[in-house]
Amino acid sequence: MNVNRADFLELSREILGRGALLRFRARGTSMHPFIESGDILVIEPVNDTGVNIGDVVFYRRFDGTLTAHRLVKVDYGKDGTVLITKGDSLDYTDPPIQPGQVLGKVIRVEKDGHCVRLDSGINRVVNRTWARISPMSWWLRPIARPAWRLIRNLCKINPIHYTEK
Repeated sequence: MNVNRADFLELSREILGRGALLRFRARGTSMHPFIESGDILVIEPVNDTGVNIGDVVFYRRFDGTLTAHRLVKVDYGKDGTVLITKGDSLDYTDPPIQPGQVLGKVIRVEKDGHCVRLDSGINRVVNRTWARISPMSWWLRPIARPAWRLIRNLCKINPIHYTEK
């Protein structure tokens, strides 16, 4: 089903607001190689404090569009907390966002007949590590894809099993 941006925002808020998981097909290349266009993302709702460095957060930008980018920094300033996100394949960070703009976080990526859990095990370590080295991602791109495949093979990722919370 294809929906326009405004409808997708409304549906996403409704689904996540009820505490349910949101599942949709990713578009774009900003999170390459970890998330590729066409992969299925599974989003879990979170509260303002439910995200950590390395998580791929699903949030509403100030222009109303929805984005899934990696949380690379949290700034605690005199005006409150701001979150800094970045697409893995981008050379720059996104404009800062408020914690209230976060609707959820990506907990699974379904690709090539496999389910990659981002919120557990070695993938959690990989996410945190990638967030720490993210400013240097421009020179890491050539090795990131083969490294990610190697990690997936070493972890022996199982075929997709659909389970409800």
